[in-house]
Amino acid sequence: MPVVVGQERRRAASGRGAATVATDPEPPAERTPWRERFATDGPFVVLLGATLVLCLFLLRPGHDWGDDFALYIHQAKALAQGNVHALYEQNRFTVEQSAWHTFSPYTYGWGFPVLLAPLYAVFGISFTAFKNLEIVLYLGFLTAFYALIRNRIDRLAALLIISAIVLDSLYTSWTNTVLTEFPFLCSAMVGLLLIDALHREGRLPSWPPTLRALLPLTGLGVLLGFTTNIRTEGFLLLLALAARQLVVIAEHRRTWRGRWIGQLAILAVPWVGAVIVGAGMRLLLPTNSGRALKLAGGLGGHNFKTNDGFYRTTLAELLSVKTDVHGTLLLGLLVFLIVLALGGMILGGRRDLPMSVFALSLSMVYMELPYREGRYLLGVVPFLLYFATQGLRGIDIRRWSIQPRHVLLLMLVARHGLGMANAADYWRTYPKAIEGPDSTSSQEMFAAVDSYVPPGQTVVFFRPRALNLFTHRTAITAGSSLPFLLERGDWYAMAKASDYAQCALTDDEAAATGRITKVWENDAWVLWHIDREAGPLPPALATDVSTCRL
Repeated sequence: MPVVVGQERRRAASGRGAATVATDPEPPAERTPWRERFATDGPFVVLLGATLVLCLFLLRPGHDWGDDFALYIHQAKALAQGNVHALYEQNRFTVEQSAWHTFSPYTYGWGFPVLLAPLYAVFGISFTAFKNLEIVLYLGFLTAFYALIRNRIDRLAALLIISAIVLDSLYTSWTNTVLTEFPFLCSAMVGLLLIDALHREGRLPSWPPTLRALLPLTGLGVLLGFTTNIRTEGFLLLLALAARQLVVIAEHRRTWRGRWIGQLAILAVPWVGAVIVGAGMRLLLPTNSGRALKLAGGLGGHNFKTNDGFYRTTLAELLSVKTDVHGTLLLGLLVFLIVLALGGMILGGRRDLPMSVFALSLSMVYMELPYREGRYLLGVVPFLLYFATQGLRGIDIRRWSIQPRHVLLLMLVARHGLGMANAADYWRTYPKAIEGPDSTSSQEMFAAVDSYVPPGQTVVFFRPRALNLFTHRTAITAGSSLPFLLERGDWYAMAKASDYAQCALTDDEAAATGRITKVWENDAWVLWHIDREAGPLPPALATDVSTCRL
């Protein structure tokens, strides 16, 4: 049956049903008065404004030393300067010539760099500009998730869930990092929102559709394809799309008789858009994860045991119970929450099926990855809170406006609020820049590398992708292996008083090698020149010195 208002009425007079008779447009539905709309969603708007203020208050100059961010920004720089293949070859060299190869792909997906590139073109390497983008995308994620759940549970519960996320310092303070969590979450939540909205009765076009009627579905496909280039797990949105469309097909199995091919062609539109954009970006821009995943052990259930222990602790921290609940009690709490969430998925039925499929598949992928990052759970916890809240509807008390789910969510909000107050007080008391590659001493070191190191020579550095970004030279990492350092490096930029992923050499130890000479130093860094000789190392250097160990 036609579901686009005023589009057409079929089979009017012709025996074949080919004629189409135009219908008079239906009168537009009355719009809800703005005061009523604000009374309903006004508290969320106020919360969103307060979140923006909080993010700006917590914003700090600089960035920490984890160098995943550096490759994203370097890819954005390559897009702005038009040398993406040179960037690909440089980072491929960095990965393959380093002591281990699991710390980085050759390139990340290009979705996030595409978002960063205009900012780089205008501001250069500006962490403030990049973090402001993170804040915008964080607010977009919150807005889309609220819009997704506000009509599925009561507004108070939806508002408390968003408040619990906002007041969790691990979420809001994460806007101080230039990584893909919030770009991915914003894009994924908008994608889920559109998957739901565009497949509702009254929104899905009938065959034959107008071009205008297909544009929203095409836009959905473009968004899904783009999301797979922000994070590879974005492809799980296609599972959510498939689940939603299977529900549509089941609901219309009788009304679509005689026009199945046309209606299925309409349902295929977002898939075509997703494939064109998702695969097209990977074909046009060099995208290669290298051997990192395989060398790290690959994806599979063999990682489950290790990941289980790690993510229990992370989840306890995200739920503000890390210091109070441990061991068997923590396991029991998490099992209880998971059972509640699964119950909520069952209660949600067809309506929540795309969200259920996405949340479950995302959780399973993270449990099977060989990498363990607490930030991965930032995308899982919102769904856990929502579905657990849905599960608690089973113990609602009739005629009570405040239900047990509201009380439990309010307790979580209070715990997170206390933690956020402590974090805000700390930042107010110690308002300083984040120590990292943007610091004065680090920038002096990068300038020394450009000044002393001839083009084409290799620098050993504990965060090689950061040095690649901030200099015009190429770096590798040797870890804490002195033989590897001497075999592969021409120069060595060393952080003083640190043995993290590097050889912490004293002047005497460097001199004892007979191959390492100090060229430059400041209060935090030393730049050594390495006399790299052909042939095997002398027996005395065949093993690491005492300070060179992981």
